[in-house]
Amino acid sequence: MRLDAAFDGRLDELLRLEQRVVLRASNSMVRRATTLLQRELRADIKAAGLRGLVKPLRRSVKPPKGGNRRTDVLEGFVYSAADYKRPGGKIDLATVLGAGGEIRPNRRRWLAVPLPGVGRGGAGRGGANARLRPEDWPKGTLFFRPTRNPNVALLVYRQPNKPDVPMYVLVKQTRVRPRFNRGRADRIAQAAMPEFFNDAYERLGQKTGLIDSNDDA
Repeated sequence: MRLDAAFDGRLDELLRLEQRVVLRASNSMVRRATTLLQRELRADIKAAGLRGLVKPLRRSVKPPKGGNRRTDVLEGFVYSAADYKRPGGKIDLATVLGAGGEIRPNRRRWLAVPLPGVGRGGAGRGGANARLRPEDWPKGTLFFRPTRNPNVALLVYRQPNKPDVPMYVLVKQTRVRPRFNRGRADRIAQAAMPEFFNDAYERLGQKTGLIDSNDDA
């Protein structure tokens, strides 16, 4: 049995062409998978009623740290520009609401959770639509009231000759439950990657002459 192989040109040139096609096909796969992940996450976030987090969802495709775009397979990321800045660093709100987690105060003893009676127009994030924060109130109008639970307290609004009105529940920590399933979007994007690679490899292979467009094998 004899195996004949015929190459057009030098073998090393063919191998270099193969490497270029594989790299470009891999990068095309990463770009398409990252776009698909962003689209699926936006759909999940919208379905969860978190429309304010849909538009800030961003994608980024770039070489790995210390890598080169011409020689390394790119890495794709989907992240949210809707972050909350705090002294301890930034919190990605989409990640928190997708995975859930525990929130604790950074430099204060309590987290203040506004009750329905708290108005809007505070100086915090959200502009005129932001809930008033405790520090937005005039000095001497809010007072601390402990409860039987040492981990829960109240901030009440006090006026002369009138009952105190609770405005904020104070807690030392709170847990955010997951609002959408990020794993679903991840699985969809990962499952599509082989098809994305094959499509790009075939297209680029035919364009460069690496693959014979008449070869149905």
